[in-house]
Amino acid sequence: MIQITDLSKTYQKSKEVTIPALQGIFLSIEQGESVAMLGTSGSGKTTLLHILGGLDNSYEGEVTINDTSLSEYNLTQYRRFQVGIIFQQFHLLPMFTVFQNVRMPYTLSHPFQIGGGKEKARNLIEQVGLSDRMNHTPDELSGGQLQRVAIARALMNDPSILLADEPTGNLDTKTGQDVLDVLFRLNKEHGVTLIIVSHDKRVTEFVERTVRLQDGAIITDEQSV
Repeated sequence: MIQITDLSKTYQKSKEVTIPALQGIFLSIEQGESVAMLGTSGSGKTTLLHILGGLDNSYEGEVTINDTSLSEYNLTQYRRFQVGIIFQQFHLLPMFTVFQNVRMPYTLSHPFQIGGGKEKARNLIEQVGLSDRMNHTPDELSGGQLQRVAIARALMNDPSILLADEPTGNLDTKTGQDVLDVLFRLNKEHGVTLIIVSHDKRVTEFVERTVRLQDGAIITDEQSV
């Protein structure tokens, strides 16, 4: 479960200029829930994702993950085992194959387990429909395929939370729909909490809940009908 209490974040652009990114956010998200966070550029949705992902620990307020304050976590361990992040720009390693990219989180987290995680990586690649691309490098893949690799990689260490940053932002309509289908199927199959940050309103057709942000504040929080 995620519990956010009175969360605020301010960027100090200069001695005289501060920019409020988040202002008094209160939010609870249950384990296994699927949530879309929508908003225009500058609404605070990406800042909130970075905080939940353990990428930004400079904030005021309280964020609790599975009954433990985020401030008490070792953030490196948190990012490796508690949360999986799917970046908009994929951030795959270009010199490695699909299989090697997907397995990489396990390799980094279990440096002394030589050969471990191979079957898990193969299974995840199969689940995202890329068994025939297992030995291809990123430059041999389409945008939708790259996004699927990023999804599989994010699930490699069995996170309880999966964060997706604009997962359809760089994709055409059909490919974006295919990626959303994969995300929500995996959300149900793995029981992982899924939070999608997006400006794509199609996302709301799939999620259980939609949170809209504007100027760093939540303006609506609606359950799907």
